[in-house]
Amino acid sequence: MSACSPHFRPRLLLAAACWLATLAGSGEARAQVPYFGLDWFNMPWTTEWVSQYWTELEESDGDTRLATIPDMFGDSFARGGVLTATNLTLPAVTNSSDVLLAGGSRGLKIGEHNKALPQDRVYFVYNHFHNATSTEIVSPLVPATTVFAATPPIDRYTIGFEKRFADDLWSVEMRMPFTGDLDLADSLGAAENHGGQFGNLSLILKRLLYYDAATSIVAGLGVETPTGSDFFSRTANVNYTVSNDAVHLHPYLGLLHAPCDCVFYHGFLQLDVPTHGNLVTFDATGGPSGTLGRYNDQTLLYIDAGVGYWLYRDPCACTLTGLATLLEIHYTDTLTNTDVVSGPTLSPGQSARIANPAGWMNVVNLTAAVHAQLANTTNLRVGGVFPLTQGNDRFFDAEVTVQLIRQF
Repeated sequence: MSACSPHFRPRLLLAAACWLATLAGSGEARAQVPYFGLDWFNMPWTTEWVSQYWTELEESDGDTRLATIPDMFGDSFARGGVLTATNLTLPAVTNSSDVLLAGGSRGLKIGEHNKALPQDRVYFVYNHFHNATSTEIVSPLVPATTVFAATPPIDRYTIGFEKRFADDLWSVEMRMPFTGDLDLADSLGAAENHGGQFGNLSLILKRLLYYDAATSIVAGLGVETPTGSDFFSRTANVNYTVSNDAVHLHPYLGLLHAPCDCVFYHGFLQLDVPTHGNLVTFDATGGPSGTLGRYNDQTLLYIDAGVGYWLYRDPCACTLTGLATLLEIHYTDTLTNTDVVSGPTLSPGQSARIANPAGWMNVVNLTAAVHAQLANTTNLRVGGVFPLTQGNDRFFDAEVTVQLIRQF
């Protein structure tokens, strides 16, 4: 059974509404029409930085000084629970697999190819996660024998855009990932696992809270919607489905700082809060079907920090107008313990359990990347991500990423 508290969900939605109200009521913007008798974008506590932001925006024909700073690169990847299903009758087999909801592309990371400033841009991102998932099919007889084992990679393709509005103090961003097909099965047909190819559509609202010539601070809320694929698994004659049901809320704060023309810093602080669980069902061939419960993802904390350095800049050049290097550290921590969903499937000898075997996790990744600015409006970026932790605190063995960003 699931350990979800029914009183937790309304509190999350109320907290998200309060967060949005705080964003709407912070700072000043101009030329806004009042709604319901209140000018949400022009509140009494005004500051001088708003005028400075407008002035620089207009004098630079749409670009502020910080607008040319490269985005943070990122390390995005998240792992759900592990489904372990056992059949004690013939064929005697135990099937253990990572639950690959949304094609294995879950986990919205606000800081990935992003920065603490509203932008106008479109982008395409390719991620290759090496040894990112695990499947093991074992015969539980004595001695136990591994029938099939694999640690395949995950290839993810993301398209998205971001658009500023409300005097360019706000922006809204959309991300849509897709993944390569993951179909894993042993040659004897005792068990198999399937992930889809569609990821979760995410929307990110960003609000500029502070700005000066060297620093900007933003806050916002990301919403990851369950548009992605479900996860299907079979052990002997019983089929299991983990439905991709959960909406994830991602409140965040972001910082961008450039103390001089050569060096810049990024920082993001983010929560990943699931609002409800993912339904786990079973269906035995020619037998019973039912529900095991709802598996609730763990609440996560993300802390991302990075530093960059311009190796070359010439805005008047024909093609290559800038070249920078980036070095980042990314930390992921679980704030709640794992949920556990388990029980018999009413089919003889069959039982299943889904949980995070690691319980609590502390994941640390290092990112190194190169950013090339082409004709001042196009950014081509290549980088690698290297895990610094081991065992269950390691989501993949290595990552290669290519990012193409077009500003408009």
